[in-house]
Amino acid sequence: MSRPAHRNPPYLVVPLLGLLLCWGAGRSSSPDIRFSGYLSNLLVRESFASGFGQLTGRSSSLWLNLSRLRLRPRLEVSAALWFQLEYELDALYLNHPALFLPVPQKTRRQLVRAIWSPVRENRFQLTHFVDRAFLRVEGLSYRLTVGRQRIAWGSGRIWNPTDLFNPLNPAAFDRIERDGADLISLKWYHGPFSDLEVVFQPQKHFDKASAALRYHTHFGQYDVALMSGLFERRWVLGGDFAGNLGQAGVRGEWLLATASGGAAHPFLKWILGIDHQLNPKLYGLLELHYNGEGRRSPAEYQLDRLLRGEILNLNRWYLFARLAYQLHPLLAVNFNWNANLVDGSGFLNSGLQLSATANLDLTLAVQATYGDPLEEYWYYPTALFFQLIRYF
Repeated sequence: MSRPAHRNPPYLVVPLLGLLLCWGAGRSSSPDIRFSGYLSNLLVRESFASGFGQLTGRSSSLWLNLSRLRLRPRLEVSAALWFQLEYELDALYLNHPALFLPVPQKTRRQLVRAIWSPVRENRFQLTHFVDRAFLRVEGLSYRLTVGRQRIAWGSGRIWNPTDLFNPLNPAAFDRIERDGADLISLKWYHGPFSDLEVVFQPQKHFDKASAALRYHTHFGQYDVALMSGLFERRWVLGGDFAGNLGQAGVRGEWLLATASGGAAHPFLKWILGIDHQLNPKLYGLLELHYNGEGRRSPAEYQLDRLLRGEILNLNRWYLFARLAYQLHPLLAVNFNWNANLVDGSGFLNSGLQLSATANLDLTLAVQATYGDPLEEYWYYPTALFFQLIRYF
């Protein structure tokens, strides 16, 4: 039986207001409306470890189909003023009734709830949401963005300790974009290689708001950055670098968080990575991650925080390795390994990606998890999935 849609205030007034502002400002200059997007279909066969079904009360195997329609209208008043909207409609179907389908909610970095689920059955869920909705103004030395947006901080390819506004779990293979955050961001440019960015994320209760700044510059062959801010009443200080070491690319990133805001302990996170185009067709990457916020043993794992999206990993030490090989200009294969170096669990995945046409991509991939009961990646399924993405 379908559940009634949750009634919410009309938060679509936010993107509509942006469109009206742009239109009003550019009535005399003939605004240009551009439109793009994609249609994606992901078919997945999941198998959970023995004993997982007994622990959670769900089937140990599952077929699911996730279809996404993402629309990206953009209203350009001029080269210096535009409004961007990204709206997505998702349809999720499962072949077995799910014991628990999560209720779509706004993320911790979103002030307004712009997500709705008009259909929620035990095997089918239809959800639509506004993932980007921002007004941007650019000048010769600045860029001001107001609304739901993406802030891309850090240099890591797999983990980004300093990317506290739009984090993404490396094990989440079903995500294409990172969730947008409701922010006000202002960037000042100091020459071609330096800039200062200030970001404010409001909350209903002001004491829970977040704010940060990041200074980015260039020394020799290296890009370097330093950031600091207040996130959920916890002060943080971090930085990153990226450059070349011989023929290879190297990067690092770190974050130190205090014990303020009621947090029990301070922590340090960092990554070190190296990648190299080994030959014209073969690419390799290694990235080591220390997660000081994690726990040392499975008995201490904070699964509740992981499910709420407050943390991305449960333990302390991780290693990620990738090899990608171009079989043909339109066909590539990749192999990835992510290991929890403390509890011994991890996952391996491999994918074959075909660019069938200029705007059609096909991917066939498998992800195999391993680990003893209650270790981190024991909770994740082994999955076979096929994805089709049609851009327009």
